[in-house]
Amino acid sequence: MQKMFLIVLASVLAVSAQTYSADSLAVRQILNANGLQSVTVSQVTYQRSGRIIRLNLQNRTITTLPAVVGQLTALEELNLYNNQLTAVPAEITGLTALFYLNLERNQLTSIPSNIGVMGSLRQLFLSSNTLGTLPSSLWNLTGLTSLGLRYTGITTLDPGVGGMRGLLMLDVNGNTLTALPDSLWTITTLRSLDIGGNDIVSIPEAIGNLTALGTFTADRNELRNIPAALWTLPRLKTLNIGYNWYMAIADSFASLDSITWVSIGSDSLAAIPPSLWTRTGLTHLELLGATASVIILPPQIGNLVNLDFLHINTVPLVSLPLEIGQLTRLKTVYIVRTSLTQLPDQFGSLDSIQSLDLSYNQLVELPSTITALDPAFVSLDENRLCDLSGEVLTWANAHDDDWLAQQQCVGVYPQPAARTALQCDRPLRLFDLHGREITGVNGRAAGGVAVRMRDGGGARLLPLQQKHPVIGSRQIR
Repeated sequence: MQKMFLIVLASVLAVSAQTYSADSLAVRQILNANGLQSVTVSQVTYQRSGRIIRLNLQNRTITTLPAVVGQLTALEELNLYNNQLTAVPAEITGLTALFYLNLERNQLTSIPSNIGVMGSLRQLFLSSNTLGTLPSSLWNLTGLTSLGLRYTGITTLDPGVGGMRGLLMLDVNGNTLTALPDSLWTITTLRSLDIGGNDIVSIPEAIGNLTALGTFTADRNELRNIPAALWTLPRLKTLNIGYNWYMAIADSFASLDSITWVSIGSDSLAAIPPSLWTRTGLTHLELLGATASVIILPPQIGNLVNLDFLHINTVPLVSLPLEIGQLTRLKTVYIVRTSLTQLPDQFGSLDSIQSLDLSYNQLVELPSTITALDPAFVSLDENRLCDLSGEVLTWANAHDDDWLAQQQCVGVYPQPAARTALQCDRPLRLFDLHGREITGVNGRAAGGVAVRMRDGGGARLLPLQQKHPVIGSRQIR
């Protein structure tokens, strides 16, 4: 009996070794097919119980995924983020143990039509691929908890999404959706919903069903109204509804006890709800988009003592209250494209600032107290700072080495050469051809303009495409 047991044990161990060997050989073939002979199997895999369960090929310039990937039948996680894949083999759907699949930032135009058979999938990320349409079987993946469809070129969201009853995160940002299916608002498990960067005109009151929602992003749409039910969501922490078309927001911020992150703004917004200034737990505030009338920040902004990020962009703001000096936790301040002509002396109390952008305003002077600030980044571009002197001049020269050449000082300093710019009645949001967002300009380079990417993708060159307003504080110029 003991001898028989040892024989069986030896057989099991032999099979396990052979299986790992087969798994390793399959991974080796994938690497070799992409010219990655110098990369070892152990560098990109993780094994358990003699099988490879994790394969991480992100950022490896993968151009082909051989059918042999289907032999990795114990695989639980497959990460192909940021490669150059143009196709995914049908054999991938045979990975029945797979619960995590990341195909983001490739060059895919389709995914396997029978992807719906992958019943173990819990997290599926397809963002930044020009898919256009999605296979109907996708909606059979009712066990999904996370679904990323950002910048996939979809024009509609299938009602089948409502069958994903355990979905926690859905991201359809940066597409051309004009409406959302009623079934979406029945997924009461949703904690994060991102519908930003589309052409959506309205959100139904049924959003009130999403009582678990903690993050709601609907910026850069065509929203004409904000549903009253939004203010009843008990767990809402992050609200991003900037750059839309609504004329008013209900004065109901006081009901959002959990809120810490707010971005609001509209081409037609006439006033900021006073209850916003009662949310003392706010750490992040953005007031974005050209508004219908002059905006006045009240002294009550000083209540937001936990604020560490303040972004005011394309707003007809003419002054800052003295109480701005009470926001001593501020680390990032972007006040861009306003009508400000000066800053209060109390601005110098904000000695925690690490990043300060005051470009495209009407500033004619800076307070002497600003010299107490030592941010790592400062931009003073496109103001009217034509007569700085003394310590303030020294401070400006030390923190923004080209600020002087960028001032609007006709007759005082030489002006930059005339620029040819895209004209638009709304700010531009810029992308490269793969749908990756551009957040800033590094400078001119051969063949175009070197730009920075929001996702950390490094320097790239134009051409670009337009997509609604810009979120960042700077624009291509």
